[in-house]
Amino acid sequence: MTPRIAVGSQRSPATDISEPFLMAKISPPRLADWVVSRPRIDRLIDRGVQRGAVTLVEGPPGAGKTTALAHWLTGRRWRGPVAWLTLDEYDDTADHFWRSVAAALSRAGIPLPAAVFDDTADAPLLLASAIAAQPAPAVLVLDNLHMIRSRQRIAGLGYLTQHTKPRLRIVAGTRANEPLPLHTYRLTGDLTEVRAEQLAFTGPETRTLLARHDVAAYREALMPLVKRAEGWVTGLRFVAIALNGDGAVRVADVGELIDRYLISEAFDSQPARMRDFLLRTSVPDRISQGLARALGDTGAPLLHDLVQANLFVSSVGGGWYRYHTLFRDVLRARLQSEAPDLFADLLRRTAEWHRRQGQLADAVRCAAEVGDGALAARLIVDELTIGRLLDPDRGQSLLRGLQGAPAPAATACAGECAAAAALALTRQDHESAAAWLGRADELLRPLPPEAELTSRQAVAVVRFGLARSAGDLSALADAAAEQEGVLARLPAQVVSAHREVQVQTLGSRGDAELWLGHFDDAEKIFAEAAALPAAPPTEDAADVADDASGERASCLGRLALAEAMGGRLVRAAEVAAKAIAAEAEAGDCPAGGEPRPDVAAEIALAWVCLERSDLARVRTCLKRVEAGLRARHDRAAAALASLIASWLYLAEGRCEGAIGMLRGARQDWSPPDWLDQRLVLAEARAEAMAGNPAAARRAVSRCTTMSAVDAAVARAYAWAAAGDLAAARRELGHVFEAAATEPARSIDRVMLDALLLDARIRYATGERGAGRVSLARALCIARGEDIRLPFDMEHSWLFPVLRADPELARGYQSLSQPDGAAERAHGAGPLAATMAEPALIEPLTEREQEVLRRVAQLMSTEEIANELYISVNTVKTHLKSVHRKLAVTHRREAVRRAMQLKLL
Repeated sequence: MTPRIAVGSQRSPATDISEPFLMAKISPPRLADWVVSRPRIDRLIDRGVQRGAVTLVEGPPGAGKTTALAHWLTGRRWRGPVAWLTLDEYDDTADHFWRSVAAALSRAGIPLPAAVFDDTADAPLLLASAIAAQPAPAVLVLDNLHMIRSRQRIAGLGYLTQHTKPRLRIVAGTRANEPLPLHTYRLTGDLTEVRAEQLAFTGPETRTLLARHDVAAYREALMPLVKRAEGWVTGLRFVAIALNGDGAVRVADVGELIDRYLISEAFDSQPARMRDFLLRTSVPDRISQGLARALGDTGAPLLHDLVQANLFVSSVGGGWYRYHTLFRDVLRARLQSEAPDLFADLLRRTAEWHRRQGQLADAVRCAAEVGDGALAARLIVDELTIGRLLDPDRGQSLLRGLQGAPAPAATACAGECAAAAALALTRQDHESAAAWLGRADELLRPLPPEAELTSRQAVAVVRFGLARSAGDLSALADAAAEQEGVLARLPAQVVSAHREVQVQTLGSRGDAELWLGHFDDAEKIFAEAAALPAAPPTEDAADVADDASGERASCLGRLALAEAMGGRLVRAAEVAAKAIAAEAEAGDCPAGGEPRPDVAAEIALAWVCLERSDLARVRTCLKRVEAGLRARHDRAAAALASLIASWLYLAEGRCEGAIGMLRGARQDWSPPDWLDQRLVLAEARAEAMAGNPAAARRAVSRCTTMSAVDAAVARAYAWAAAGDLAAARRELGHVFEAAATEPARSIDRVMLDALLLDARIRYATGERGAGRVSLARALCIARGEDIRLPFDMEHSWLFPVLRADPELARGYQSLSQPDGAAERAHGAGPLAATMAEPALIEPLTEREQEVLRRVAQLMSTEEIANELYISVNTVKTHLKSVHRKLAVTHRREAVRRAMQLKLL
């Protein structure tokens, strides 16, 4: 029998809870078949009910609050009475509210006095008395609590909650929580909040929801909409209905349906002032209170209050907030439709605000979005950040912002032309970049030198980048000098505020000196640039500080390269490690990703590792160099990397590969003399090792700028490869005569090669004493910078000699252990991750260990075969297996790895 609540007064009829409308309000809604079971939400509500007096399930319209409460109710672990009440706008009066609450509690089986319906003013007291007398605690679920705005009703609810603990738990679904005294509940530990971000559907839950609608797979057209829904269940529901294909909703209409829902539920219900605020602040991608004031009036509401009101606004930290993507899109669309001029004005105001805060990328993006390409270009040029735009690491945010900007008009100024040239250069469209630079030059030429300084600086920087990409070293030097001239004319306060421009200008001059072969001068310039003090940190200049840090890190990398090319390998390794660490700290690498490669530092490390015969690390460095050169083309750097790769091939015995690499390094450009000379020397050695001594001598004769000593050593190797040891000795005689008149040459890298060749010839002709002297001198030179490669390349005759001479063997073994500086360089910071040694793939067999031990004793393949009574081919098979298991390609590497793994 349906209970009836009799009212004690003759003036009011009995309240019949079987009345259909009231029954609908005090009954939980039925769950549709498509509803997804979400145990994690159920557990959160369960925890709140067990923990304290109030549990709030709060979120914006359509977040799934009602469904979450109803689902919890169906599978609840709570064993006491549970009452349900769906509130609406008519419940915000004393009569309706308290009678509805009483009806819900009564339906849940809680006896209530009839007087509660006569005296609604005392309803909280009467209800509290009745509930407190119950033997079991009860739960009252209030859906749509945000409909109750009366302070009296909220106060009465608070009274009821306070005086029925622990007999009553309130579980409420609400859009806004500001009317409730939440601070009181938090202090007493009685509050649990299930917020909007927790209600958002996860990826697996989204897939389950779509599956419940018989959707086998996402349709391509709606995939972006699913992502933009960000787990908002109503948006996902619209998508699912459309994908279901039953004709209820067309796929093309989903976006419009979502827009209508958001406008109706979240926008139209707001006061006029709030609607204006929402429209204005939807223009930027993210909003702060300061930016909100710049876009509206000073009496703008607090963004934190919008978060509390669950108006599709969330905090992203640091005082910044963002609108839900779908809500922001619908607000912007309405603003553009109703007030396009205001929309454009707000974008420009946003750009100007970001510029004042030093947030240039955001400013450029806003200017480009409004279609004001001139403003976007001027922002970049006037802030002296054209260099950042060209940087593949730190320029990505600027580059993305500029993508939507229109091309400069025919009346474009010089700065706009410079920005267009920079954009073309980032696409490696050299022809367009040169054309835009030509237009900029035409506009600047009639002006006085002091006019348009920021545009002149941009033109010089782009010209330098174009020259570097093309390998035009003469233009490179001219552009570096042009940058210095502009820097000298810039006001002191501008230079002080843009310290990165000073570092960049010094770096450009250092690059010119480096690629012209003036390594000592380049070293001094790069050291000066890297040591420039940072500008005082300011809150509004974070991007500028990042630019300066990035430029200094880049100068460190180029300093390492200058040291390496000058033969100072120990110093180069140390500086390169610092450069890579600094680049990782200053760079714009993706979250969780590897630091972007510093091409100059990686080339320097590759050169150092090559000279130390650490071939595995050479390959690692060259892979990173290749990745860096894909992002920013540098002809000279690419040729130098090819030179290193060719020597790597030679060390591995792949002569044809080395020759092909060297030919590619010269293709379509003219290397500087010093680099051309090194390429020729490598080509001559490759031809000699390949059994083409005549081709080696022809290669040497083609290089007219090569020094007599270098040419003589190269020819000596070619004659030795041809078997003409007398001719080789004649060439070496010229080398040693030159060394006698030039003391500095007696300890350089070329002399090391000459002494090793002389030692080989002496031992071959039976002059062991003279050979020993040359070999001892070569080892002495090598120890200065820990050079091992030439000895490993001569292992076929050298190792038997060393086994017979313990003293010289000890000198060679001292080169076999990396020195402390190299180890520190290879283990510093992020470098450790990029050059980490691989683990042992699988254990070595006993026979493989025997072979490896004899390799470590400097025995040749034939000697190992004789000692172990196996064939030479069997030894080679064992060595291949050892190399595979140790992840190496060379004997020296195998021995070093085996020592690290304690196998020897």
